[in-house]
Amino acid sequence: MTDLLALGGQVLQAAMTLTAATVLFALSDRRLLMVPVALQYILVASLMGPSVGLPMFGIRLTMGLAISAILYITATRMEKLLGQPVRRGPGNTSPHITLPQMGPVFRVLAYALAALLAVGLWNSYPVPGVPAALQLSAFWLLALGGSIVLTSADPLRIGVGILVAINGFQTAYLTLESSLLIVALTGLVDLLITLAIAYASDRWIESIVDEVTGS
Repeated sequence: MTDLLALGGQVLQAAMTLTAATVLFALSDRRLLMVPVALQYILVASLMGPSVGLPMFGIRLTMGLAISAILYITATRMEKLLGQPVRRGPGNTSPHITLPQMGPVFRVLAYALAALLAVGLWNSYPVPGVPAALQLSAFWLLALGGSIVLTSADPLRIGVGILVAINGFQTAYLTLESSLLIVALTGLVDLLITLAIAYASDRWIESIVDEVTGS
């Protein structure tokens, strides 16, 4: 009975944390996106801790926070460049660079649909050998990551969606295959993908700024 209550508590904790992260991912300010990015890494690492052991828990948590820090630095640079003044012209009345993007309300609706899909898959297709809370997190993050990619227009948001989806896959995979080598390799792959996202975002925003400002 105690085990069942603990299992239910973990599922509830995962669902509440994932719901908060899902709402936060809809924010317009790219710098604030790093809060749900860090939140989902912390959640998954804490849920995986008993299954993979303390060293693996430390690796996953450290990698997640490092990824969040790199993305925050990139987002800060993007927001700074977007705040530069631009030349006014016949078709430009804004004093700053503006980029087309979907509104936060639409993103919340899209992410909510992804979350409902994830819960449906979690109920219908249990994964043997993976605790219920980790299964829910895996399905939720996979669906949410895909939704972020489909509703984003810039490399940083698209990259965040890819990382979230990868974290969802790794949530289930590393529970089944939790050797230190595999955990370290997946962390290295995540870090390389993050650096590629940071580079692509940097190049993209610089090209937009050069085009708009005429430099």
